[in-house]
Amino acid sequence: MILTGHAIRDAVRAGAITIDPWDEQLVNPASVDLRLGHQVAFYTRVARWSAIGRGDGARILPWDQDAEHEPSYSVSDVLDVRQREETITSVIDDGGGIVLLPGILYLMHSVERGGSRKYVGVLDGKSSLARLGISVHLTAGYFDSGYVGQVTMEVTVVHPIRVYAGMRFAQMRYHVLDGIPMDYQTTGHYVGEHAQGPVPSRAYLQFEKANEERIVEKDTEADRAVDRILEARKTDI
Repeated sequence: MILTGHAIRDAVRAGAITIDPWDEQLVNPASVDLRLGHQVAFYTRVARWSAIGRGDGARILPWDQDAEHEPSYSVSDVLDVRQREETITSVIDDGGGIVLLPGILYLMHSVERGGSRKYVGVLDGKSSLARLGISVHLTAGYFDSGYVGQVTMEVTVVHPIRVYAGMRFAQMRYHVLDGIPMDYQTTGHYVGEHAQGPVPSRAYLQFEKANEERIVEKDTEADRAVDRILEARKTDI
C-alpha cells in the first residue's frame, strides 16, 4: 500500500515520517517532492577522463585541453568495489546552476533530511525531468525503514543540461510495512555523517568484513591447532 498525499501530511504531523525542512506545498497526490541540494561529487579516480560543468557553462577538463582527442581510460582509472573510492566535491552556484554532461555519474543530494521507522521510502524521478533525459538514481531508490538523512542521488543525463540548486528534482513515495522492522541505525552502512550530503559508495565494507571474518577464522583454527598439540603432549607425558 502506498500513502496518499493526505496520508503523508498526517504521518509527518504525527511524527511517523520525518521531513526537514517541511513544506506542504511539495506534497503530491501520492508522493512528496525533494529539492536539489548545493553539493555535487564525482569519483576522483575517473576525473582524468570525465568532465564537469559549472554555472557559467565552462567545462573543467581534467585532461590536456590542447590534446586533439580525449584520452581513453587506463586500468588505474577503473573503480574497484573493494576499495574506498575518493570523491571530488563541488558547490552548485545559486544563480547559474551547474551543467551536467553525459557519460558521468554525479552524486547529488536532497535539501530535505528525512526518514521513517514505520514506512519504507522509494525514490522516483520527476516526469518532467525524465523527459529532458535526467535520471535521479541507478536502481538504488529504496530506503529502508529506520534510515534518517538526506537522500544521495546517482544522477546521469542523456544530453548536456543545466540544473539548479533548490529546484524540485525528485519525489519520495512511502510504502506500508508488514511485520516488525529491523533497526537500520545498527545494521545500515549509511548512518550519521554518512547520511548527509552526496555520499559515495561504501560497498568496500562488505569485503572488509569478509576479511575480518577470515582472520578470525584463521585465528580460531590456529588456536585449535595449538590446543591439539598441547593435548597431545599431555597424553605423551
